[in-house]
Amino acid sequence: MKHRRISRKRATLAGSAVVALVAAGFTFQSANASDDVPQFAAKTLSADAAGKLADTLDRDLGADAAGSYYDTTAKALVVNVVDEADAEQVRQAGGKARIVENSLAELKSAR
Repeated sequence: MKHRRISRKRATLAGSAVVALVAAGFTFQSANASDDVPQFAAKTLSADAAGKLADTLDRDLGADAAGSYYDTTAKALVVNVVDEADAEQVRQAGGKARIVENSLAELKSAR
């Protein structure tokens, strides 16, 4: 059995190919890291500002709103809504949306 030596040129070429593949792997791993959909974070609100926002959202959402409350630990307004479209409206206004099964009118009629 005869041992062949690898020339320096081939070793350099193989080494650079490995480095290029590793670099491409890191590049492609984070290529689609950004999200096209804008993300809305809940605003930090005082109790007074949350009350004003709750009044505005109750008026805008109408029967689709299922109540709201002020979360003192997160300092955010949490609004109960019945569908995702209303939840998006709440997020855009600066509140936290919580999707529930029943509207406020349905809950009141169940008494």
